[in-house]
Amino acid sequence: MPRAWRNLYVLLMAAWFGIMGYYTGILTPTLTRAFPADFGTIVAALFPGYFRMGEVLAFAATLAALMEYRGHRAGAARNGAPGAGWRLAIGLAALALVAANRELVLPAAHAARGTEAFGALHGISMGINLLTALLALLGTASGLLAAAPTEGRRPGAR
Repeated sequence: MPRAWRNLYVLLMAAWFGIMGYYTGILTPTLTRAFPADFGTIVAALFPGYFRMGEVLAFAATLAALMEYRGHRAGAARNGAPGAGWRLAIGLAALALVAANRELVLPAAHAARGTEAFGALHGISMGINLLTALLALLGTASGLLAAAPTEGRRPGAR
């Protein structure tokens, strides 16, 4: 069962990373070009949902990592859950960062619109978003590498 939790974790982290890549690399630049006058209004409408989705995916991935870790600690997969503790730590860190960004940094940035502080707060938000993207990628890689057969281990063996 820990393998199923690890697979769910990988799926959730990969989906989150893909969504972040789409929003950052495709959607935002397209909206900037297509609707320059309305860009701020559109982004203000879209991004709360984007960050909420990040919180949901990070929470679900963290829960999956916790279940994998518990299964590993209970002896259900002594050799089948390498890195379960790291995946749990990555999930917790990503969840904390995305929640802090959405609940603390973004409201402060919105309140500071039109002031000098807005640029700094927006930059902090972008930095946190980049860090959470790296954590999602690291979490995905951790799960995929744990699933790969290693030397001296039979494929499919736990």
